[in-house]
Amino acid sequence: MENAQQAKGRTGSLPQAVVLALARHQKYARGLPAGMRGNLAYVDFGGVALVGLRLQSLVAPGANFSGCNLSNTDLQFADLFGANLEAANCSGTNFHRSDLRGVKLRGAILVGANFQGADLRPGFLVAAPTKLSGASLADTSFSGANLQQAEMSRANLARSGFINTNLESASLQEADLTGSDMRGANLRRARLKGAILVGVDLSGADLRGAILRGANLSGTNLNGANLQGADMSEAIVGPIAEERAATLDEIVAAHEAWAASGGRKGDRAVLRGRRLMEVDLRNCDLSGADLSGCDLTRARLEGIKLRLADLSAAILTHARLQDADLCGADLRDAALPFAQLIGAHLERTELLDAKGHPTGHWRPTILVGANLRSADFTNANLTGARLDGANLSDANLTGAKMKDCSLKGARADRTRLAPLRRPGT
Repeated sequence: MENAQQAKGRTGSLPQAVVLALARHQKYARGLPAGMRGNLAYVDFGGVALVGLRLQSLVAPGANFSGCNLSNTDLQFADLFGANLEAANCSGTNFHRSDLRGVKLRGAILVGANFQGADLRPGFLVAAPTKLSGASLADTSFSGANLQQAEMSRANLARSGFINTNLESASLQEADLTGSDMRGANLRRARLKGAILVGVDLSGADLRGAILRGANLSGTNLNGANLQGADMSEAIVGPIAEERAATLDEIVAAHEAWAASGGRKGDRAVLRGRRLMEVDLRNCDLSGADLSGCDLTRARLEGIKLRLADLSAAILTHARLQDADLCGADLRDAALPFAQLIGAHLERTELLDAKGHPTGHWRPTILVGANLRSADFTNANLTGARLDGANLSDANLTGAKMKDCSLKGARADRTRLAPLRRPGT
């Protein structure tokens, strides 16, 4: 909470009552005693730094966050109806399933933000569509979000996830959607004139009445898409490019170089929302990678290193994770039914500084709200893991180490639990 207490903005420090409300909300977000969900409707945060705070489920409709630094802040499930986020730094901010109806985002920095499942429709406080014209939103997740009537012309949306997103009547004219995943998206009457849709997966998408005049559809997958009444005059249509596997190999290689060099070489893997079913990543090092929302159903992940990786809301049904290193990983709301985690490491891990020295700060593996039904954790190490609200029904935890685990609200019907251990063993 020091960031919020010490933050100075153009309007000065936050009022003490707001600071206390944020402090109580931080405890609420962590499930700690004396926590209370923050209700900060119409509060003026103008210009303050709220970097990296856990503000999930915050109630702040109509609040003014203009000019604020909200980078890497967790605002999932938050009520931000009609809030002002103009010129705010929202890089890496988590808006998963937040209410963003009528929100003002003009001039906001949204690189790497997560809008998965968010509601971005027009709202009553702001009688206008959500405006993201010209915004830089590459590698952003909008899967399941409601962007009906959104204004996103000329925006950079390359490699973003729009799985089952509602984009009905949205304006995407001249937008760059290169390599994006738009499976099942609702694009009825969407305006895509001159848009770049190279390599986009539009399988099963609804494009009835959409305007695709002059759009570049080279390598676009339109299998099962409904194009009834769509205007495709002057559109460029070519064969589907089969480059997914090679591209993934390059991303993994660059990430392994990044991990081995402490970030001095290569590039961090950002695979947010990608479809990676049955992929083979055995023994790869993807520590610190962003795999949030990825579909890794039946993936071969034996021996993989995913230390401190973001796997929130990922799908790992029947994934093979034997002997995997998931220490400190974020698996909140992930789906792991029938996953094989025999001998896997999911214990807390000590954070290191930029020089690789221990900091004395520890991060637990987070499995809050995860679906672990029928998963096999035989002999796995879950020391200090957070399993609050997780579904462990029919899971096998025989021989698993579960010292200091948090299991508040977890389901454990028919779960085979670890046998009692003697002290010191």
